[in-house]
Amino acid sequence: MIFPLAFVGALVVAVLVMRPKMPNEPVAAAATSAAAPDASNKARSAAAMMAQDPLPQLLAQDDRVLEERTRYLAALEAAYRAEPVDSQWAAMTERALVDVSRGDALAATRIKPNAWSVQCHSRSCKMSAVFGDYDDAQDWANFFLTGTGGILAQAELSVRRDVGGTTHVLIFGARR
Repeated sequence: MIFPLAFVGALVVAVLVMRPKMPNEPVAAAATSAAAPDASNKARSAAAMMAQDPLPQLLAQDDRVLEERTRYLAALEAAYRAEPVDSQWAAMTERALVDVSRGDALAATRIKPNAWSVQCHSRSCKMSAVFGDYDDAQDWANFFLTGTGGILAQAELSVRRDVGGTTHVLIFGARR
């Protein structure tokens, strides 16, 4: 039997367009889903997509995390300021931290802060550095912290970009 070319083409298009029926799927449901959605279905679909869009929730989550982080750093700052100074331990630890900042590992990176300070009290130290480049600040902070393992038991790092383009590194470290 010979079929006209137009008939064969139409049959191929029909097969490609049809959606296969899933097992146990009612025939009526398959026919309904194959039909083009009307305007109200499109509106419901758009509303459903917006309701499922995670971006607003993620942004709100980021805001909450940033607020919590800001409060945490403020609490660390307050605890540090309230701490009495043990001048002997503070001087010895400050010298050791400055030595880390001038050590071979950081010298090999050729990354230097524009400004750098360290100040210790009796149980903790506050270190800050300013950089012109965010990536340099991150790299320097990571190399610096790696070198402080024998000096500080733990450290909290904050790297923040300013509107003016500078990046501030703030580290609170606890006594070993």
